[in-house]
Amino acid sequence: MRHVVLKLCLALCVFGVAAQASGLEKSGFYLGGTLGVNSPTVKSTVSDNTGLGTFSTDISKTGLMFGLHAGWRMYVKEGFHGVEASYRDSTAKGTYNMGSLGGGFKTNASFDLSYKGGYAFAPQTYVTGRLGYGWLRASHQISGSSFINNGSFNHTLGYVLAGLGVEHYLSNSLSLSGEYLYRHATEDVKKRHMYTNGSGDYTDIKGKYSDHSFVLGINYFF
Repeated sequence: MRHVVLKLCLALCVFGVAAQASGLEKSGFYLGGTLGVNSPTVKSTVSDNTGLGTFSTDISKTGLMFGLHAGWRMYVKEGFHGVEASYRDSTAKGTYNMGSLGGGFKTNASFDLSYKGGYAFAPQTYVTGRLGYGWLRASHQISGSSFINNGSFNHTLGYVLAGLGVEHYLSNSLSLSGEYLYRHATEDVKKRHMYTNGSGDYTDIKGKYSDHSFVLGINYFF
């Protein structure tokens, strides 16, 4: 009888610890923020219809990334499924010099919507993955040539988003995360610059955009 009682007590203790551990994870709505580093790459190409040649260069410079997000998630047996809407911004920018032309590229605000899922591999700790789509606002500046119209031009680019990370619950309402994010624009930055002499000649500038980010995040669950 004593052995039965001991086994029952042990089973209750194990059940209580498991219930306490699983109780930290909370389904529902949450708000959060992220802060990290962002490294964009723009493969820029300049071509001219008068036969002056084609020039290509890469623009890449690491900057600070920061953002806010809101989401909803539901926990299942060994993980969770959810959706998340995010606002992001970055200080990353780059400059280039191709022939007689110079310029720069800077990313501004972006918005995306993604699926985010998690799989539990330790108590209150999950490996996470995400997949989504968003829109990025970018500034493209051209200067240095007296033959074409110089200036700054804004573009809105669609992009696909993928991410992989780890998230750990500190309490029933608070979690911390670390995540790698990759974004790739589904369209190019394109701008045709007409010659200023009225000849009808032009210079085309095209840029292919992608970036890599490493961010830390915090989430508060309601």
